Amino acid sequence: AGNWSVIADVTALPLDYLRDISELDVRFEQVVDGRLEWLQTNDQAPTGGANFRVSAGRIIEIEDNDVVLESGEGKLAFTLQNGNLESGTFDIGFPGTGFIDVDFEILGVVDDEARTLKGRTIAQIDDIGLIGQLALPGMDRISGRFSSDILFDGTLTDPSFNGGYELSGGLIHYAPIALRLEDIEFDGQVVRRDKASFNGSFRAGEGIGSLGGQFLFEDLENMQLDLEFSGDQLLLVNTDDLKVKTDTGLKIGFSPALLEINGHVKIPTARVTPANLVLEKISDSEDLVIESDVVGSGSEVIDEAKSRQVHGQLTVEFGEDVFVRVPGVETSVSG
Repeated sequence: AGNWSVIADVTALPLDYLRDISELDVRFEQVVDGRLEWLQTNDQAPTGGANFRVSAGRIIEIEDNDVVLESGEGKLAFTLQNGNLESGTFDIGFPGTGFIDVDFEILGVVDDEARTLKGRTIAQIDDIGLIGQLALPGMDRISGRFSSDILFDGTLTDPSFNGGYELSGGLIHYAPIALRLEDIEFDGQVVRRDKASFNGSFRAGEGIGSLGGQFLFEDLENMQLDLEFSGDQLLLVNTDDLKVKTDTGLKIGFSPALLEINGHVKIPTARVTPANLVLEKISDSEDLVIESDVVGSGSEVIDEAKSRQVHGQLTVEFGEDVFVRVPGVETSVSG
């Protein structure tokens, strides 16, 4: 009961605390300075705001001690009035790499008692390596140039977003199978608050592929991704023991409840040449007793099956130029 307020001054707070919270493989040199003010009066909605400054610094890979990214000075600020968010700012630059600039304000009440939203976010990143590693941590290298310019509009209860984004000069490298998707180019459009689309192309070996799709994200529990993927003579595996080229046309739908895969994968050319092939018989122990043919409790398996179903029809076809070459073994592949 009664009035109370909090004023917190922050001095040289290490941003590296994010590494412990998020279990990241990088460390941060930046520190945070600023002030947070929060006022509560007679059980009324709070009023206050914050204004924080992030110092310039480097983001360094822990294992190799390599500099992943260098950032300039940044700013994070917001204001709160009678429990309502009034405005916000997030600005940070990356010397020689790009910047992110987000500004918005929430204006007065309109006829339906909803408050109007105005704002804009502009981003330009000349190398998405760090962001790519966070999004796809298993990949050995991700690079490319990303830019976006998106406007905020509508009301606070029914916001809308309108703008575009694009990626150019993209590369994805996955070393275990020597997968290299190069010259990745795509552009997309945000058409309302919960829908975005994109179209683009890429190169895999001498083959050219295309991809496109759309996102629907009313909320995290109802997110939907529809993706179309096609191409001819795509070199997707290129190791000493295995080389695979494919002609592909796939439609993939992904949501929390359902995975749909439809289309075809034709493999006109493949070389399977294992250098060391161990051929030996492996038998179960004579005293082996199987009490259950599933791993884990029955309820866990049922819950997992209910969480996401897999539907679709996928055709896989071998061409006439598919060979398995094993020293001392004659083989033929068909079907």
